[in-house]
Amino acid sequence: MTVTVTCSKCNKSDSKTVRVGVKPESRYITLNVYSDYGNPSPSYGAHKHPEGSDITASVNSLVIGGSGIQYICTGFTGGGSVPAKGNGSSIHFTATHESTLQWNWKTQYYLTATASTGGKVIPVSGWHNNDTTVSLTAIADSGYVFSGWNGVDKTNPATIKMDGAKEVVANFKLSEQPQFKVPWSGEGKITQGNNCSEEIPFEVEAAVVEVVNSGNISGCVVLEPGRVNYAGIRIDVAGTSLGTYTDSAGCK
Repeated sequence: MTVTVTCSKCNKSDSKTVRVGVKPESRYITLNVYSDYGNPSPSYGAHKHPEGSDITASVNSLVIGGSGIQYICTGFTGGGSVPAKGNGSSIHFTATHESTLQWNWKTQYYLTATASTGGKVIPVSGWHNNDTTVSLTAIADSGYVFSGWNGVDKTNPATIKMDGAKEVVANFKLSEQPQFKVPWSGEGKITQGNNCSEEIPFEVEAAVVEVVNSGNISGCVVLEPGRVNYAGIRIDVAGTSLGTYTDSAGCK
């Protein structure tokens, strides 16, 4: 620009060209942040950053909701200076364009799976993604049988859809086992007592009864309530021969 200087006393003037520097106005970039859960940094909403700024953005990786609910950050989607997509709960970028950052989430619900005395449930209690289907299997201990579920269909295995926090219980009961009354010392695995009053539960999965022609031990055996005085029977329990018996002791 040209500057003219005038001397009022000497009635003279002079013009000089002067170069004046003007600092350009700083440019700012807008970053819009969106998130359904957690406490993102920068926070939810629009933020101005000087062009060329290095920005580190982050959010909670896990947010606990109500009872039996949690939210897991699965990554982000972006626009402008923010990459189009990525995993994790943090990102670093340089602000060069108008930008958006959307934090993404998945919902998980807690499945409480317990069992009564006599068995267990597979899988155990834990978190599952929303709308997934979980297969539950009830496994009985020796001497017990599965008797049904609380909180899910009665089949075994059973399936349950995780569209909310769920609680299931597998129920078990004692299996109906044969009971032996033994007033003698048998040649097999049972040796107990000297009269018919003592009952011995014997846990087995199956019992095969076969009538034989002769016996070599006196005694009695009860296979189930109301069935007594079996003469000359051979008992195989779970594949093991327990001996041959007669009812000569007259047990009732």
